[in-house]
Amino acid sequence: MRISLAVIVIFVIFGVELGNSRYLGSFQDRECKLPCHKDYSPVCGSNGKTYGNACTLSIAACEDPYVHLAYQGPCKKDEESKREKCSRPCDKQYVPVCASNGKTYPNACVLSVAVCEDPDLWMVSSSPCS
Repeated sequence: MRISLAVIVIFVIFGVELGNSRYLGSFQDRECKLPCHKDYSPVCGSNGKTYGNACTLSIAACEDPYVHLAYQGPCKKDEESKREKCSRPCDKQYVPVCASNGKTYPNACVLSVAVCEDPDLWMVSSSPCS
């Protein structure tokens, strides 16, 4: 009897704690998960976050009712912060490299900045593009 009473007391205490904690959100999240297509059509949420499409924004809005569509397209702040994150000083030495987009960059450092901004980009050769 003591063991079952102790288990009940622990469960009630833990249950109350669970109800007041962030773990409750994980139960709610299951209701919000929707199958979304992977088409990239960015939208900006009212929280300043860019979502891949309206479906992924609707999941965020389900999880946080204060989130809603701010405007179509990526959030401006995301683009600005990406540029700031990727920006670095590069020397002006001309040692051209060719990238996968067919563009010749003046040197590997300048290309690395472009790769940071566009991870699908890579160096094709250590010479100018033809």
